[in-house]
Amino acid sequence: MKLFIFSASYKQEEGFTHFDRIEKQLTAAGYDVINPLKLEGVQEAGWKNQMRIFISGLMQCDKVAFFGTWKNSRSCQFLLSIAYTLKMEIAKVNWWLNKRSCNEFITANAKGGVR
Repeated sequence: MKLFIFSASYKQEEGFTHFDRIEKQLTAAGYDVINPLKLEGVQEAGWKNQMRIFISGLMQCDKVAFFGTWKNSRSCQFLLSIAYTLKMEIAKVNWWLNKRSCNEFITANAKGGVR
């Protein structure tokens, strides 16, 4: 099982630190993690090409972990809508670390789709 991580903070300098920390925590918990900031070409790409790279990484995964600010992020909403449509298991990072799924949380809050 591969776990894709995402957050809205990927463009900010501290975002790289957060992604690395989250990746290490989830890896230590036994997950095979794809950190989208480490995918080839993502650092040089513009938004559209970053989304293509992120989608490619997402398609290698079965599950999704999100953290930080994501509700007002166009990138996060886009990736989350793909994961939701494909019925991937989606949860906050802390819930993965506690081995609890929050698909019920996502479903209850999505109201027919991700907004």
